[in-house]
Amino acid sequence: MNDRFGHDAGDAALSAAGSRIAEIGARFSAIPFRKSGDEFVLLTTNARDAKQCADALAEAFGPGFLITFEASQLTVRGAVGFSVRQDNEATLKRLVDQADAACRRAKLSGGIKPVEWSPETSLDDSVSIRKRCSHCQARCANCGATFPEAVSEDQRSVA
Repeated sequence: MNDRFGHDAGDAALSAAGSRIAEIGARFSAIPFRKSGDEFVLLTTNARDAKQCADALAEAFGPGFLITFEASQLTVRGAVGFSVRQDNEATLKRLVDQADAACRRAKLSGGIKPVEWSPETSLDDSVSIRKRCSHCQARCANCGATFPEAVSEDQRSVA
């Protein structure tokens, strides 16, 4: 948005997104914070709330919503990834990193549904999936996203 409409438009989009995130967080007593750039986090205290927050966020951001900026209607969209604490060793940083990896998967699959991080998939896999899938016609084994033209017939599924 910054590149196309300028930083003031980007700031307006971030403000509108932050307000929606805060509203959704308040429903679940979640703590919202801005991680960086256009990345936000909602911290909840239980798995049920995390899933419900993720569903509410995906409903609000997946299809997008309109904001008015300088007499123009701009669409703000977002993808949702989340992580639930799997063990007593989980740190906040680890959970946020896992949610970030899940969010990358959500973006690859179109951003309509929230994606939960799973322990079977490492954070490095999500980065390599994005790099490999963008160059071949493949259906990602992890998120189901399809990608551009084929490099070879045997590259139809990417793990």
